[in-house]
Amino acid sequence: MASWNWIPLEIAYEILGWIAFASWAIALYPQIILNFRRKSVVGLNFDFVVLNLTKHSSYLVYNAALYFSSTVQNQYLLKYGSGQMIPVAANDVAFSVHAVLLTAFMLFQIAIYERGGQAVSKISLLILSVVWLVAGVCTFHALPNHSWLWLISVFNFIAVFLTAIKYTPQAFMNFKRKSTDGFSIEFILFDFSGGVANYAQMTVQSIDQNSWVNFHGNIGKILLALAAIVSETEAHFSNIKESPHLPSSSFLHHVDIRQGTKAPPHQRLVFTSATHTTTAPREFSPCRYLNPTLELHFGFSRMREIVTLQVGGFANYVGSHFWNFQDELLGLALDPHADQVFSNQNLNMDVLYRTGETHEGTVSYTPRLVSVDFQGSLGSMSSRGTLYGENLHAESNVLTWDGNISTHAFEPHKKNLFLQRLYNEEHGNSTLVNDGNSSLPKEIHDNDVVESLQNNVQFWTDFSKVHYHHQSLYELTGLGMDAQEFDNYGAGRDAFTEGLRGEEIGDRLRFFVEECDHIQGFQFIVDDSGGFSGLAADFLENIADDYTNIPVLLYTVRGPVSHVNPRSRKQTVSRDLHDAVSFSRLSPFCKLIIPIGLPSLSTSKAAMNLNIKDEMPYHSSAVYAAALHSISLPFRMEQGGPTSDPRDISGSMNVNELVQMLAAQARENMVAIMDVAMPAPSLTGTQFNQTLLGSLQSLTPEINENAEDLQAVESICAHGTFSSGLKRASVPEVKDMVEASYKQATSRPMFCHLSVAQCPLPIPLPFPSIFGNLVGQQGELLGSPISGFSSRGSLDVHSIPMAARLRSSNAVLPYLDNRLGKLRRYGVERGAPGAQLLRSWGFEQDELQDMGEMLSKMVMTLNPESLISSDSD
Repeated sequence: MASWNWIPLEIAYEILGWIAFASWAIALYPQIILNFRRKSVVGLNFDFVVLNLTKHSSYLVYNAALYFSSTVQNQYLLKYGSGQMIPVAANDVAFSVHAVLLTAFMLFQIAIYERGGQAVSKISLLILSVVWLVAGVCTFHALPNHSWLWLISVFNFIAVFLTAIKYTPQAFMNFKRKSTDGFSIEFILFDFSGGVANYAQMTVQSIDQNSWVNFHGNIGKILLALAAIVSETEAHFSNIKESPHLPSSSFLHHVDIRQGTKAPPHQRLVFTSATHTTTAPREFSPCRYLNPTLELHFGFSRMREIVTLQVGGFANYVGSHFWNFQDELLGLALDPHADQVFSNQNLNMDVLYRTGETHEGTVSYTPRLVSVDFQGSLGSMSSRGTLYGENLHAESNVLTWDGNISTHAFEPHKKNLFLQRLYNEEHGNSTLVNDGNSSLPKEIHDNDVVESLQNNVQFWTDFSKVHYHHQSLYELTGLGMDAQEFDNYGAGRDAFTEGLRGEEIGDRLRFFVEECDHIQGFQFIVDDSGGFSGLAADFLENIADDYTNIPVLLYTVRGPVSHVNPRSRKQTVSRDLHDAVSFSRLSPFCKLIIPIGLPSLSTSKAAMNLNIKDEMPYHSSAVYAAALHSISLPFRMEQGGPTSDPRDISGSMNVNELVQMLAAQARENMVAIMDVAMPAPSLTGTQFNQTLLGSLQSLTPEINENAEDLQAVESICAHGTFSSGLKRASVPEVKDMVEASYKQATSRPMFCHLSVAQCPLPIPLPFPSIFGNLVGQQGELLGSPISGFSSRGSLDVHSIPMAARLRSSNAVLPYLDNRLGKLRRYGVERGAPGAQLLRSWGFEQDELQDMGEMLSKMVMTLNPESLISSDSD
């Protein structure tokens, strides 16, 4: 056996060999880590994995035999000459062993993680069967003659063949899905680098020996490296073409329609004349948006995902309306009969939604959402959502107990008329449903569905038409108390940390976060009227620890029912302390907090053109959800694409930019006020002398409407507004109007950011009948009321112009002062009547002092003079 002639070349040979080992070895880890983080192998082709395992196993047989067996080595030297070197190095054997182990572990991940409906294809099973049959036949053929070198060469050629074809199933799957989500492109890049280093290593050996025998003597290794380089190059460019997040020279209009699924057939026939637009009567179509049949990507920015969290009953009511708005936008974008403004939304819905697959392999498009609520709060919906089958929990034949068994069963909640019709429409069934009043099914009309929801909504799922991922819906079990008892911060303080709840909820959040490309923030909505504020505070603290650099935009929402006056002194103290403690514990773990929820929305200025019933969460949550939709539009705006018109959209920004603007300008005030105009008046403001800015009314309670603040900072979003009549206002028109309004105002903010879009707020079916009789079909404000109607709903009003505003202003001082005063009066001062109650909630005196100091700093930030008055007291 030959030895090395030149030591530097020997060193280079070893270095290149271990570089090849490192590249090929590292190539496997990104995919394993990605699978672990996502707790899912959806997007990774199983054929690729099993072919790769067989390839590495075959290559291991070749390398180990030629490196360790003296018999095989002698046969090699006998064939190619005793003066040659063995072409297999230690790094080759090390890589093969390492690759077999890691690929086998990847198969283990496939067995335990979510995999949708994917399985190994029959074609791959056939290929593997043929390969192992050939290997078996060749083994029996080699046994009599001890042709071991020939036999391992067969295994080497098997490895070459499988390397040449292994990426084909993955590339085809990527092309079919129009996405590379779930497959790590680093696999390809490192595999390519390993092939190049392998070639270089063999070249160095040939130069030293002045012979190219090691090339044709190990032709399998040469072909293996060549196949790796070629296939990895093809797969790399395949990934570039199929990645949905990479820039393109043109507007990306990707259509991926699942067979048998139609876009929601919104029957709106629009007839346009020179003077007005009329719309045919709206026909109810409950089909919800299931697939990403249209992905709109304007501009060339990286993905900026938002993960939404909804905690508590009323928060989920708000969220249900919010997602219905998004679902309606997705459907209208595909509807050829809809207003053209919905087809050119200039919104990237991928910010809020994720693409995935069901267990049956169906492509899905679901909210990037984690929802937390009481057990039983989902009504007729399963906690696994609506996409993942209702028969997942099949009866098991495994017996773990042979004693007596008692069964306690209860009737599941029945689907209401809307959900029955929704289910039938999606599955192509008859529209006949059973209304519960007769034994025979009957045709249900649109008015029947709308009226049934208007008066009989019991759960937030009763009016939800959105498909949810099975990781999205979490029910609290084992609380040991009912909703009425879960009415204060103390009741919910340990709800998150008890048992495995915190870990389980955190895992669900991690599932959505770790699949994000470039997350811009969390949109956190919490019902802070009761115990859910305690759970949310612990949840937020975990988020702050685990995702330090991701901003949290926190909306604390309350329905009017939660403001019912306490019936006793004890209840008053408990309620006031809850308000103070809840705000004090929630605010440190977010970047910006927006309190929303008026004691009486129906009598507020914000409901001037609305007909709200305060006792119905279905009503008030719709208004708050509309405001959240409007204020979040800038996070999804896409500008700069070839087809986008600067007259249609303006003012895009991300969550962090909003936070920096409102909470870090001039002073660090992290409490913002939410204002809304629903619907927004036209720019001419002819009805009731309303102007766009003048119509903005607060949804934040306990504020000073007459406060003047020269350091105020505002962010306004107006969309779908009319310039005059039913003509949509352009961006310059809205900007000019806002600028003119501020010039005429007696006081104006220090800074204002304006976002404008032409797309109005679509009114989905279903939606509560909350519009007054002065609101027209397109949300225009009429000069005279429509006779015979006190309120109008989604069958009468199809869309409305909206305006929403977040402002950092000292107008929020009463809200902060009230909480600081109640905490001191009832909890901190000597002899405070609520001291014992706070101790029962788990708070020590030093914690209460810290809360008081934090609230004092917030007050002083907005009113430095309060420090003087506090000291004098």
